[in-house]
Parts: sequence; C-alpha cells; structure tokens
Amino acid sequence: MLLKKTLKNVGIGASLVALLTTAAVVRADAYTPFAAKLPAKQVSVKTANLIDVEAETWPGFSRSFEILLDGIQVPKNTTEASACEQELAEHAVAFVKDFLAGAKDIMIIDMKMENSGQQTAKADIETSKGSLTQALLSKGMARPDTVAPDTAWCQ
Repeated sequence: MLLKKTLKNVGIGASLVALLTTAAVVRADAYTPFAAKLPAKQVSVKTANLIDVEAETWPGFSRSFEILLDGIQVPKNTTEASACEQELAEHAVAFVKDFLAGAKDIMIIDMKMENSGQQTAKADIETSKGSLTQALLSKGMARPDTVAPDTAWCQ
C-alpha cells in the first residue's frame, strides 16, 4: 500500500516536472508579435546587421526597435579585429546606409521576439531593392551564422 502511494506521488511529481519544463521551453521560443510585414522608418545603422527603426505597431502607436538581421554574421569593427576585417565592417555599414537611404518603403519581415515588450528583435529588412540580408550575403559583407564565428574574414 505504501509502495503504491509512493509510486503514485512520484508519478504525479514527475508529470508536474515534465509539464513545467515543457512550458518553460515553449515560453523561450521566439514568436512574431506584430504583422509579418511591418512598415518602418530607419533611424540609424549601428552595425551592418543592427539597425534602429521606428514602426507603428498599433494605429497611432509607434515604437523603436533594434533589428538584428537574422541568420547572418557581419565583420566587426573592434580593436580585436584585423585591419582588413575593420575595413570590411566599415564598407558593410556604408552599404547598409546606402541600401536604406534611397528606399521609399522599409519593411520589417517576420520580426521574432521572446515577448512583445523587448526592444531588440531578429528579422529581415526589405525595401524595393529586396532583402537587406540577401544583399549583404551576395556582396560578401555577411556570411551565414552557421559559419564558425572565429573564422577569419580576410585571407
């Protein structure tokens, strides 16, 4: 009798732990809290893959976001980076500024966030010129984020 009761309690406890663990994993997934294509205005370019924008998330309600281009790495302009990588990073930022400057419409595509209160979101940015992510990749100013981060940018 005592063994049955103990097994029953352990079973309930294990089920509760499994349920709470699953709920935590589900909550950690990013989701798209706003329209799949959200019109935006460029505010500033911090790096080639981090762009500040302002978007109207509800009629009459604008918010600022940091858009981190999803799925890519870009060269860094830091003291730890080689001179070649720093130069490539400067060219990439200039390219992004030029890409966005002439755009009539800027759209945030499939913004992913852990919750709608965050300021930073992963997404792509599109203009009449196409996808910013794809443009950076095609110009060699970005690479897929599946490449090892310590891989040199310059030979």
